[in-house]
Amino acid sequence: MLDKLIRSILAGISIALGAVIYLLCSNKIVGALFFSVGILLVMEFKLLLYTGYVPTQRESQSFKDYLINSSFVFIGNLIGGALTAALLSLTRLKDQLYQATTAVCEVKLNDSLLSIFILSIFCGIIIAGIVKATNLKHKVLYVAMMIATFILCGYEHVVANSFYFSFSLKLFTFEGLLLMLVCLAGNFVGGLLCSFIKNPEKNDN
Repeated sequence: MLDKLIRSILAGISIALGAVIYLLCSNKIVGALFFSVGILLVMEFKLLLYTGYVPTQRESQSFKDYLINSSFVFIGNLIGGALTAALLSLTRLKDQLYQATTAVCEVKLNDSLLSIFILSIFCGIIIAGIVKATNLKHKVLYVAMMIATFILCGYEHVVANSFYFSFSLKLFTFEGLLLMLVCLAGNFVGGLLCSFIKNPEKNDN
């Protein structure tokens, strides 16, 4: 259990680090591509990321355990994102990141919950496509393209949002918590849908 918690927290930290790159990069296309550093860290160290856990672990346990374990992984991810926000708020990046995360969160909070839910489903599908692509030669390029797609399209990733909302202090408001819950549910639905898709035979594409 402790190992699972540590791997979940580290996954949250990894995604937060990717989010920081995106926020600090003046060119949003370049920033979106380099956001993939977070996912690559998760994949390289076999960390536990909520949006990667949901589409891959359904068949290995009862549905009750699946829900419990998915929630546990998310709590670890949330801790990682919030911890990264707290630590970076003690650095010279504080003002720049606060302005950037506040702007990002305002856009999300001014959106409808239905929109957030739908955008979260699409994000869940994209991340599922990444974690299921275990047999690609050019995985780094593939991951970068997929991550850039969800970032530039504005799809909602609940773990990235845990960093944005923690740093901007919007997480500790009713609206922020509600948005996070809707995003959590949308990511779950997208990942769950993809969990029923069987991977084709491995090849060297």
